[in-house]
Amino acid sequence: MPEDSSILDKDRNVIPRWRDFHTTVAIGEISSSEDFQSQWDVDETDSLIPKLWAWQTYKSVPFAADLVASAFVLGRYAEADEAARFILEQQNNVTDSLRGVAYKLLNPSSDEDRDGALEQLHDPDTQQIRYRIHRIRVRLHDEPRNAIAYVELARAYTLLNQKDHAKQAMRMAIKLAPTNRFVLRSASRLFLHTDDLDEAHHVLRSADTTKFDPWLVSAEIAVASAADRPPRFAKAGQRMIVDFSDSPFEITELASALATLEFHNGKSRDARKLYRKALIKPTENSLAQIEWASRRIAGLDFVDATKIQVPRNYEARAWENFGNGNWVESFNEAWNWFYDQPFSSRPGQFGSYIASSILEEYDQAERMIEHNLRTNPDDGVLLNNLAFVYASTGRVKEATETLNRISQLESGSSLEITVKATRGLIAFRSGKYSEGRSLYLESIEGSKKYIRSFQATAALYYAREEILANTPMKEEAVNLALEVSKGIEDKHIAAIREKILDLDKKGKKTN
Repeated sequence: MPEDSSILDKDRNVIPRWRDFHTTVAIGEISSSEDFQSQWDVDETDSLIPKLWAWQTYKSVPFAADLVASAFVLGRYAEADEAARFILEQQNNVTDSLRGVAYKLLNPSSDEDRDGALEQLHDPDTQQIRYRIHRIRVRLHDEPRNAIAYVELARAYTLLNQKDHAKQAMRMAIKLAPTNRFVLRSASRLFLHTDDLDEAHHVLRSADTTKFDPWLVSAEIAVASAADRPPRFAKAGQRMIVDFSDSPFEITELASALATLEFHNGKSRDARKLYRKALIKPTENSLAQIEWASRRIAGLDFVDATKIQVPRNYEARAWENFGNGNWVESFNEAWNWFYDQPFSSRPGQFGSYIASSILEEYDQAERMIEHNLRTNPDDGVLLNNLAFVYASTGRVKEATETLNRISQLESGSSLEITVKATRGLIAFRSGKYSEGRSLYLESIEGSKKYIRSFQATAALYYAREEILANTPMKEEAVNLALEVSKGIEDKHIAAIREKILDLDKKGKKTN
C-alpha cells in the first residue's frame, strides 16, 4: 500500500527553503543582502544571447524550453519564435505546460498571467542542468570569489544528485561569505538533504550573524529540531519577537519555529499566540507550518491556506485541498510544490499517495515519483509507492525489484509495516494468496500502534486484493476493513473505503 498521508504529515519544521538567488530576492527573504545581490545581477538570465546560442547550437527541447520561458517573461516573443514552433511540433518529451507557454508566445493576445503559465517550467532535464553548471563554472573562472555563484552551482549539482560536488561548492560559498543569510540558509538546507545533520546545524550555530538575524535564528531552531538537537538561539529568538514586532514579515518564520517548539513542549496556548503572530505577514513556509499546526491545535482551524495570497504557497494549498477532499486540486498543488522544491522528497511522497490511492491515476503517480527519485534515489517511501503502482498495474517483477532497492527498514517502523503490505499486494498479484493474506494481516496488526487511519489503509487494501482475487475470504476481509475504518472521519479514508465498497458490489453482481 502507499504510505498513509497521516504518517507523512507527522512532523514538520520551518526548514529554510532553497530557491535560486533571483527568486529568493524577489520573495523578500534576503532584502538585507544588497551587497551580495550585486554579484548576481549581471546574470545570463538578463540576456537572451546565451540562450539563443544554446538553442541554435543544440536544437533540442531543453534549450528550446529555456529560451521560450525567458523570452516569454521578457516579452521578447519574436526572438523565440523558432524555438516555440519546434516545441509545438514535438510529439514526445514536451509537457503540457511547456506546450502551453510556447502557444502563448506565438499567440500573445492571451491575457493570462505570465507567472501562472510558467509555474511548471522549473523542472529542467539533465542536459539543461549540465549546461547551467557549465555557465556558472565559466563565470567562476572570471569571478572566483563570487559566493552566490557557488551556491547556485551547489543547487545545480543537487538537482543532478551529485551530492559531493554540491557540498564542495557550498563549503566554498561559506568560506567566502561566512555571515551571509542566503549562503547560510541554503547551506543548512543542503546539508539536511545530504543527511549531514551536524554540519547543517553547525553552519547556523557557529555563524557570527545568527544571533542578530531573525531569519537565521528561525533556521537554527528548525534545523536543530529536525536534527533532534537542542536549539542554541531560542531565547534570543523570543527577544527578537518583541524587538521586531513592527516588522512582522521579518519574524514570521521565527514565530513559526518558536511556536512549533512550544507545541512540542506541550504549551499549546503559547504556540497559538506565536502562530498568530506568524500569520500577520507570512512566507509560504511559515503559512505551511501554521496549516500543519492547525491540524493539531484547537483554535487554529480558522486558517484557510487556499485564500491567503502568498507567493509560491503550494504546500499549504496542497494540504488544505487534501483536507477538504479536493483531490485533483491537491494533486496539482503537489506538482507545483515539487517544481518549487525539486530536491525535497515530501511533495513526491504526498502527491503519489493521492494519485495512486484516491485518484487511481497510476501513470501520474509513477511520473511524479520518477521525477522525485532523481534527487532522492534511496527514499524508502518513494520506492514503496512506486512498487505499489507497479504491482497495482500488474508489473509484479518491477514491483519486487523496486522494493528490494530499499536498503534499510527499521523493525516496527511505519515504513516497514507499509512495505510488508506492499509485499502482500505483490503476492496477491502473483497468485500467492495465502502468502499475501499473511503479509497483509501482519501489516494490519503491526499498524495498531500508530494512528487508526494507518491501520484502516492496510485493512482496506487487503480487502481490495481479496475482492479482486475473488477468494472465499473476501467477505471476511471486507468486514474487517469496515470494522477498522469505522468512525474515522478523514476524507481520504472515506474515499478509499467507498472505492472498495463499489468494487465489492460490482464483484457480487458479477457472481
